[in-house]
Amino acid sequence: MRKPFQNAHNLTSILLTPTFHKKTRTGLRLARLLSTAVPEECSYTETFLSTTAAPRLSIAQFGPPKQVACYSRTSISEFRPNDSSSLRRFIEPTIGTTLTWGLVPFFDRDKGSLRHVHQPTRLDPLLKACLHPHVSRSFLKADVVTTKKVLVSLLHGIGSFNVSFIGGKLYIDQYCAEKRWKISDNGYVGRYGFKRACTALYEQSRQKQAPHGLNDWYGVISRSIGGINLLFAGEIPCIKAPYTGQPDCYMELNCRKLGHRLQKDMKDWYFQAHVMGSSGIFIGYRDTAHVLRKTEFIATQDLLGRLNMPWNPQDSINNLFQVLYVLRNYCQQMFDQRELRNEHRKEDITWRITIRGKFLGGFSIREVAESESEPLRRMDGKVQQKRIGIVPAALIKELQKHIMKEAFQ
Repeated sequence: MRKPFQNAHNLTSILLTPTFHKKTRTGLRLARLLSTAVPEECSYTETFLSTTAAPRLSIAQFGPPKQVACYSRTSISEFRPNDSSSLRRFIEPTIGTTLTWGLVPFFDRDKGSLRHVHQPTRLDPLLKACLHPHVSRSFLKADVVTTKKVLVSLLHGIGSFNVSFIGGKLYIDQYCAEKRWKISDNGYVGRYGFKRACTALYEQSRQKQAPHGLNDWYGVISRSIGGINLLFAGEIPCIKAPYTGQPDCYMELNCRKLGHRLQKDMKDWYFQAHVMGSSGIFIGYRDTAHVLRKTEFIATQDLLGRLNMPWNPQDSINNLFQVLYVLRNYCQQMFDQRELRNEHRKEDITWRITIRGKFLGGFSIREVAESESEPLRRMDGKVQQKRIGIVPAALIKELQKHIMKEAFQ
């Protein structure tokens, strides 16, 4: 078994050569390469999969997005399928609004709930939403089931993910290594303070409730990329009324300080909006006292024109297609091999893939050891229902029943 950081000295000497440094332009990628070595307790070694094995499409296009379901989050672990109680509508904010309003009650709450804000959510609520009549058809034709955050990370070409292959489908969620995200005062102002200033609950009859990170609304989207059918869920900050039930009313919200350079941010914002099919982004600018001084709306298709640098997002979209294509083929081959050997655990397997940059032309993959799988079956230290890989076994069985029922209707 390869030990962590084996030959790290040789790797460092290669990465720090002028030629390589010119290509990477930053020492940060070196840190990423060294920090994603295989854990010592892991009993499986990594395999590098090159994306050159994927079809070389000149343009891997996204198909049109279609909302097929939705769900509301109402607490740490409660997600209500096909519910709009957490849906928020856009309202024009008042210039001069202090965005620190609500900061004290946001942090002055149960620490157990606060630490769950920004934690990656599992695929469970997405799959529960698919149990609704007519949604299971979108699930049936999906090749990949995942989240917006995973797709955006794959577009950036950086991150680690958990993968299972069940019934011919890829299931992908984020690997966060038990990390607990911390929210600063600035983080509250830029996200929740701004969201509070320019949104309200869509259902006006409901009691007013400020956004606090555990009461978000998610759209479930079906679309394709280069012939691969995707089914994924993503948080929607607000919609522009009226609610149409489709992505054309989605709006993204972002807030930055006056004078902040937005080049890097706009790349991420473009991916966030483009993946979901959102109409555009409403941007707020605040001063050093966190007072809102200026706002603007930029349509998604106009974001690229605001970048004062050459950048083609199509390269990232092509790379996303190649990664998904190669990953799905690899998992199918591993499944077929286990089936030939008549192995019992041919589906109850979790792989971990790590992408360390698009410039490497591929990604590493390894099977997760049984000792590592145990935390994936738990949430908050509590034993969860039986899972097949990263997916609840009961949900898979229930979805199969719905699909069979619809097939005979």
